[in-house]
Amino acid sequence: MADRQTRLGEQETSVEDAIAALTERFDKFAKQFGDNARSAGQFVSDTVDDSRNQVHETAREGYDNVRSQGRRGVKYVSDSVRSVYDTVDEGNRQVQEAVREGYREVRHQGQRGMENVSGRIEEHPLSSVLLGLSVGFLVGWVSSSARFGKMM
Repeated sequence: MADRQTRLGEQETSVEDAIAALTERFDKFAKQFGDNARSAGQFVSDTVDDSRNQVHETAREGYDNVRSQGRRGVKYVSDSVRSVYDTVDEGNRQVQEAVREGYREVRHQGQRGMENVSGRIEEHPLSSVLLGLSVGFLVGWVSSSARFGKMM
């Protein structure tokens, strides 16, 4: 039996040693796991910071690009409007000049026509009066016939 107690004592010591060894291994594993978790956390944090900085920089570049494109667009539209305005203004001046010239020409032709009619009347006063009376009679007859036709 003494042998058995020795064996039991040795087994208890072996179990205690095994538990101590397992506890030591578990503690090392826990420390290693904690170190790896901290390292992974730091890596994720650094990656998030880098990504945030990249997004911020990309957004800034996009903003600057849109702003630059907008300014170029405004300048293009402004130049186009100015060109159209200048073209319309020149066209307006040309139309005004053409209207003035046309008015002068019509007035001149009217004066020449009046002078021509006045000259004929002075040369042939009797035939001019008879022609005027004939035209007046004809217009009066046509207008009264038209009115008489409407009444019926």
